[in-house]
Amino acid sequence: MIDLPDTRSKSPSSGFTFTKRRPLILSHGTSGRGNAMLSLVPSILILLLASPANSQLAPEASAVAATNGHSPVVVSDQTDIAKEPDKVPPGEDEGALRRELAAARAELARQAQVLKEQRQTDEALTLNLETAQRVIENFRAEASLWDSGKGAMAEAHPASEASQAAATRALDDERHKAELLEQELTTARQTIDALKTGANLAAQERAKAVKARQVADAASNQAGQALKLERERADAAIRDLESARKERDALKQNSMELNAALEQERERANGLARSLSAAREEIDRAKDKRRSAAVERAPKARTNALASSSTRSGAARNPGLPKKQKVKGPKPPQTVLLATIALPIALLPTRPPAQ
Repeated sequence: MIDLPDTRSKSPSSGFTFTKRRPLILSHGTSGRGNAMLSLVPSILILLLASPANSQLAPEASAVAATNGHSPVVVSDQTDIAKEPDKVPPGEDEGALRRELAAARAELARQAQVLKEQRQTDEALTLNLETAQRVIENFRAEASLWDSGKGAMAEAHPASEASQAAATRALDDERHKAELLEQELTTARQTIDALKTGANLAAQERAKAVKARQVADAASNQAGQALKLERERADAAIRDLESARKERDALKQNSMELNAALEQERERANGLARSLSAAREEIDRAKDKRRSAAVERAPKARTNALASSSTRSGAARNPGLPKKQKVKGPKPPQTVLLATIALPIALLPTRPPAQ
């Protein structure tokens, strides 16, 4: 009799149940090539299903599930700034953007590694299924041969009916096992389809992540250019401010010099005004002296005029008298009053430029 204890393992990514059966083959006194092949079929299937590729299905499937369950969120979280590049302010910290881009690249690399491992697992499962299908076909062929040979054995050996009954039960058990294996193969195919679907989804997510990375790179470049422009503008503003400060200092210095020159001109104008006032006073004094001298000379001139007029009248009365000859004597010198006036330098005459 063949006992098949069940061991079940569940894949977290697809929710299907794999049933592994480990045969305990006991001797029932039956012999023959067909029975030996029937006993080897489940062993081969169990070895195929218990292969390292199948044993790695659960952790890799869980990794795929974890990737499918969390990676889009991570990528979306890390690429929110990349999906809206217009909302990025020009002065944003470039270091934070680079760190987010590095995290997104690391996540993409991890997803690519998980996808590669999942594809390898899918290929191994496909090979195992093909091998199992070939084994089942061989098993069916051997079973048909066993059925045809069973009738010949019944005619040739009527005494071995008990052994044939046991072999028939064993054959029925093997057929039942084959049906179970077919069900498991169907489940495995469904699991593979689910894994392929997950792989396709992972590929789509990877494509989206690559696109998001490209958008993030473009946003990073745009942010870098904007930052460069802002730095250039800031440098230009600093240079303009420095020029304005220098111009302001120069204007202040020029204003101070102009104020000093204005003060000097005021002092000079005040000095000129004082000199002009002194000159006017000197001129007025000279005019007063001339007036007083003219007043003193006026009585003398009047006396001389009277004397000359009386002489003329006497000559007219006595025409016989000889005429007196006029003797012109030297005129008395006129009194000239000299006054020295000190003119300021600004009022002194200047020589015309030589031509």
